[in-house]
Amino acid sequence: MFRLGELEYEMKQIDGKYVIYIHIPSDADFSKTSCDKSLNMSYEFFSKHFHEYKSCEYRCHSWLLAPELKNMLSPGSNIISFQSRFNIIDKGEPDTEFIMWLYNTKSTDYTTFAEKTSLQREMKKYLLSGGSIGNALGILK
Repeated sequence: MFRLGELEYEMKQIDGKYVIYIHIPSDADFSKTSCDKSLNMSYEFFSKHFHEYKSCEYRCHSWLLAPELKNMLSPGSNIISFQSRFNIIDKGEPDTEFIMWLYNTKSTDYTTFAEKTSLQREMKKYLLSGGSIGNALGILK
């Protein structure tokens, strides 16, 4: 795994095909400019050092790609901007992994969740109304 700018990149072989998985560190600057810079760095890095990955598919498997987030965030949010880079091919099964990232807890008692950010507030409402979030899989356009 390599951190290039704000994002991390993991090289994998899946069914004999070279694939790079994008990971989002918790401390990443998730702005469009920073993501663009990181992606450009990755294209250059893999072309130079790992030729077999030069033109491979980039994927991301994350709760940040969950389609439900579009109803919780403004169209100009960094998360929605990041999502727009991908074709979502699988929205994933309901999962609770995102709770640790968003609320810094392993608890699934939604009533106790913090409401410091608009995403935390909207997600809490969504979960309390019976909604669920999965780790969606997307392919970079």
